[in-house]
Amino acid sequence: MDAITAFVERRGDTADDDVVARAVEFYERVTFADPTLEVREGSRVPAPIGWIQRMEFSEQDTGEYPLTRAYIKFLTALIPSSKPRVNNALRRGAVYVIDRVLLGTHRYVRDEEHWEVLDAVMGFFEKALLSFDLTDLLTPTRGTAAALADQPGFLILLRLLSEPAIFALLAEVVDRATTAPQPRAKIISTCLLRVLRIYYRVLDVQLVFADVLLLTLASTNGFKRPLGFQSLDHYLLNHLSNVIDIALLVGDDDLTTSFVSLKIIQALAGSPLFSSTDVFRGEYTKAMNRLAGVIDASDESIRIAQGFCVRLESEGEDLSPEEVERQAKAVLRGDKANSLPIIVRSTILDLLVDGTADSTGPNIAHFLLGFDFRAREFGLQDPRSPTARQSCLGVVLEQLNSTPPVIQLHPVLAAKSAQLLHQLFVHPVTGPSTMAYAESYEAFPARQLATLPRLCPPATHETSGMGIASTRTDEVKTSASVLVAYLEFEQYILSSVALQTFAYEGHGASSEFVAGQLFSDTSEDEDQRPPLIIDLVSVVDIQFTETDAGEASQNKVLEFYSGFSFDQFKRPDSDWYDLQLLSRALRSYRRQLERQGAIIPGTSAESMVAEANYILRRLAMKNRETEISIAKGSFLQAWLEALKVSLAMLFYTVSEDRQEILLFELLDEVLNRLTADLAPGVLEILAEAVLVALTTLVSVLSVIDSSNLPVDRLSSTLAKIVDAVIRPGTTDQYLQLVPEDKQSPLHRVTVAALGSRKDRFVSVLCRDAMDLRDVWKTECYSLLALIVSLGDGSLVAPLTQGGFLVQIVRSIKDREMALQECLSPDHENLHAYWVYESKVAFLIAYAATAKGADDLVEAGVFQTFATCGFIAVQPFSEDVVDDVSANETVERQHRVLVLALQLLVRVLTSNTRSGIVHGISFLNAHKESLLVLLRENQAFITEAGIDESRLIIALLTFVVGKVAPEDLRSASGFGAFHLAVLSLAAKFFDKQWADATRLDAESAQPKVLALNQVILTYLCGVARASGTKYIASAPSLPAAVELLADLAEAAQDVSNDYDDVADKIAAAEDISAFAAFAGRMGVIYNMIESLMLLLWRHLLFYASDAGAGSDASGTTAGAATAGPGAASLKSLERVAASLRGVLDRLEDVDATVGQGRKEDAYHAMLVRRLRELCAGLSGE
Repeated sequence: MDAITAFVERRGDTADDDVVARAVEFYERVTFADPTLEVREGSRVPAPIGWIQRMEFSEQDTGEYPLTRAYIKFLTALIPSSKPRVNNALRRGAVYVIDRVLLGTHRYVRDEEHWEVLDAVMGFFEKALLSFDLTDLLTPTRGTAAALADQPGFLILLRLLSEPAIFALLAEVVDRATTAPQPRAKIISTCLLRVLRIYYRVLDVQLVFADVLLLTLASTNGFKRPLGFQSLDHYLLNHLSNVIDIALLVGDDDLTTSFVSLKIIQALAGSPLFSSTDVFRGEYTKAMNRLAGVIDASDESIRIAQGFCVRLESEGEDLSPEEVERQAKAVLRGDKANSLPIIVRSTILDLLVDGTADSTGPNIAHFLLGFDFRAREFGLQDPRSPTARQSCLGVVLEQLNSTPPVIQLHPVLAAKSAQLLHQLFVHPVTGPSTMAYAESYEAFPARQLATLPRLCPPATHETSGMGIASTRTDEVKTSASVLVAYLEFEQYILSSVALQTFAYEGHGASSEFVAGQLFSDTSEDEDQRPPLIIDLVSVVDIQFTETDAGEASQNKVLEFYSGFSFDQFKRPDSDWYDLQLLSRALRSYRRQLERQGAIIPGTSAESMVAEANYILRRLAMKNRETEISIAKGSFLQAWLEALKVSLAMLFYTVSEDRQEILLFELLDEVLNRLTADLAPGVLEILAEAVLVALTTLVSVLSVIDSSNLPVDRLSSTLAKIVDAVIRPGTTDQYLQLVPEDKQSPLHRVTVAALGSRKDRFVSVLCRDAMDLRDVWKTECYSLLALIVSLGDGSLVAPLTQGGFLVQIVRSIKDREMALQECLSPDHENLHAYWVYESKVAFLIAYAATAKGADDLVEAGVFQTFATCGFIAVQPFSEDVVDDVSANETVERQHRVLVLALQLLVRVLTSNTRSGIVHGISFLNAHKESLLVLLRENQAFITEAGIDESRLIIALLTFVVGKVAPEDLRSASGFGAFHLAVLSLAAKFFDKQWADATRLDAESAQPKVLALNQVILTYLCGVARASGTKYIASAPSLPAAVELLADLAEAAQDVSNDYDDVADKIAAAEDISAFAAFAGRMGVIYNMIESLMLLLWRHLLFYASDAGAGSDASGTTAGAATAGPGAASLKSLERVAASLRGVLDRLEDVDATVGQGRKEDAYHAMLVRRLRELCAGLSGE
């Protein structure tokens, strides 16, 4: 039998295949009845006959089974095979092995004999499962599923997952081998390793087997899945001792057993069954991850943790990721590997990294890292505690602090370790405790920052992807994988530094040390290097050139695969290809062409294979380039985070005389690279870095007198910024300028620098403001507003010349749906809201000049807002204010409205050609919603409501002069606005308005004062000699007199306050107080004049006999209620008497605030005429 097996094992040519076929044919004749019968169901398998039957009888008598083992080895040697006759024999043999050898009852003369039989059976199972290649389903052809079902691996896997008795025997092997005396016998270790590889293989393929292959067979061949079929995870969940044993075997002395056990634990950690939570009564107070809970609650938890730590401490020759993957696959196939310590260590780090990435709760990774699941607050165990177990976190931190640095010895492992720590820092549950632990015990990441390599380490040995990594000053011979690991290591260290600094607000135990490392110059081998935060910008310059690419670096025209679709194997977001799937697809494509006769065997077939190899090498090179680019971008993003945090929270540690120098050096380094041919994402990061550095520089220079500013450095920096922005072919960069005094040299330099490049610069900003991401749109509109604020109209001329202003105005309507979503309670984000704010703020600044207002009218700003639905907002109410969420939503709605009204009022402030007509159209378009606001804003008074009412009435003031008299008298036309203003005047002229608001009356008083001023301006503008009578909701003459008295008292108070301040400070020292009092006094006196004018007109009208009985009772909103019949002579006398007292008080007010108000002829004339009129009404 062994001789036949030896012949069968020899494969390679057609003669060997003929030997296999003849051996199977003759052997089957003397082994089973009807050997040609197809075996697909266990019930149809014929009983063994001949020698094999006699073999069973003789072996049962002796208790030794050499013939059985020889037969199983013969079957194992037949695998794999594509011949139907051989596969049929293998299926028949598999049924025999399972039913009569594995599940049968046997007597063994010695225990070793039992292990030898088990080893033979497990060897057969293992090889059958390993050759059962389900990847053929990825490139399916007709009959693929049926061909897979014919293989013996299908039968073995199906029965293993369907029959608990088979699994129980495998589980018994693991349990017995784990508890066997150490050192274990070789046969036991071999058998154990085979079972472990079977476990891992089943875990690896069971999902595709169950959800793809079996479903395909059910739909095409009528296959019926066994009722007892379940995944290996379920079996293991019901046999938890196996899980504990496998976890213990990670620390086994045999590295192959350790590695395969580790891969099983890794597979279980990702299993939906073991990664879900469960209740462990008596162990934990809350639900726990199943795998973590099972291991942590076991009696072997300490030994398991120690085993992982021991394996994590392993040392060996460094391997590239490709070599790790290749050797790992070899071990799982049963081959030997030379670098298992590093492979095991790398796999443990993978387990820890995967378990801490976006974890929703504690899992096996947190157990291994030393987190205490039973503590009241989830955190790390104190390593100094006698009950603390050894943790992988402590091992990782020690390795990162080792000498020489781990990044020099094992770059890939160093990158994984840094990623692990960063993920722990980022997570809100593990972050605080990990930061405190790492800083307290290992000074992480400050120590790593101090030893951060400035150059990429060289490759420790030759591997695929070797090349030269070069910057402007240095060259290093290394590999692509080492370069990627170097960039990732620095990325995670910088991100951890930024995160820890931010968490401790720049005042952590190592904050000053970190600041010193980032901002201080260093000296290495007598070569002065710039500060680390500046030196790391050189990563932008890294270029990698492969030296072993060969013909893969050449562009060739494809001959055989020109019609092949490669995009289906490419990642959607990058130029990275799945080469494993692509390799299988290329082979399948070649076989398809061969079946069609398109490929001639021989030279053409060899040429096609060579072309496929070229494609794979070429795309592998492309993958490495993509990985390096992604790593560079991720590193620069981390560098930007560190820059932002350090400038905001650690810059105070830099001496004042060095701050300005350091920032200019940083700007020079970044701006010099903005002119290079860089990737769009890199340019965007550098542009944001310039923005951050400039903002800090402005803050630093703001305390310096304008005469001492470094104008030359600033002008050269500004020129570089503008050149970078307008350079053709660049991506979008967003920078911010802060204007200074218009008369300063800096202002002149700024205007000159922008003026010479305004056409391109403003055009770029406008296009970016309309086409890019919302966050950058906000910055672009802010920058445009600042350019407008420079006051030079020529700088913004491209806005109208290029048609950009019209597009910006139209975009308000185009983005209305996005803005409306931000104004809803269940908004996803507020990006459109922020863009709207910055956009309207820019338009308000642009409308400050008469030309700007005319341009906006021509651009259709009124028509745009007339069609926008967000003008109709929900009024404030008690229910809204009490609900925090609703209150925030309504506040945003009102903020949007206020901005729109501010813009329209600013436009009408200038005497535009057609603005008033368009303003009337806007008011009519939103009449109902604006009237509701005017009504509700006096029922429930808020600051936003006061502002809205003031702005609406300001719009009415500008347009009322163009309203037809009949429309003003119509309660359904413009007269509705008029009546609403009268109602507001009646509300706010009365100082009892404060009783209807939750606001602090004192803080709201300035807003009410401004509102009353606008109301009075409107009333004075609408007053005419004739009009119609108005309803009694209008303010009465006594109310107007009372308001005048209040204003006189306020004016007296301001005058007294001014006198007090003037006595304490010298006018030459500070005039701000004077200006403030003068401004407030001006507002009050404007209102006093308006009220006196209204009172004089109305008192004269009511006192005039000509007005009695007529229909002209005054069209003003001030004091009209009806004709003389409503205002009797006695009431007029009372008004006159009270008014005389107010006029006397006005005489006592010292209003000389620089305007000569007391000597003003108009003011004196109003006082005189009112006195005369009051005297006449009083009969004096």
